[in-house]
Amino acid sequence: MGATERVDVTIPKRPEFVSVARLTAAAVAGRQGFAFDEIEDLKIAVSEACTLLIRAATDTSAPLRIASCCAGTSWRCLWRPGSRA
Repeated sequence: MGATERVDVTIPKRPEFVSVARLTAAAVAGRQGFAFDEIEDLKIAVSEACTLLIRAATDTSAPLRIASCCAGTSWRCLWRPGSRA
């Protein structure tokens, strides 16, 4: 596994952009040497989390900000509702 990597992505709160977040997280995990099955599980988790956040959003004009972080065998994702700025 490689060194710690963090990738920040900002997407509109619309279902058609969930794939951007999912594929970005998968790319970060892939670069860190995660196994194929682990990456597939990660993509599902990111899709589900994004979908829940989008459905729960009261302000859909503000973007969803996502940070995917990998360090060794650990992956984490940070979610922020974003701002209109």
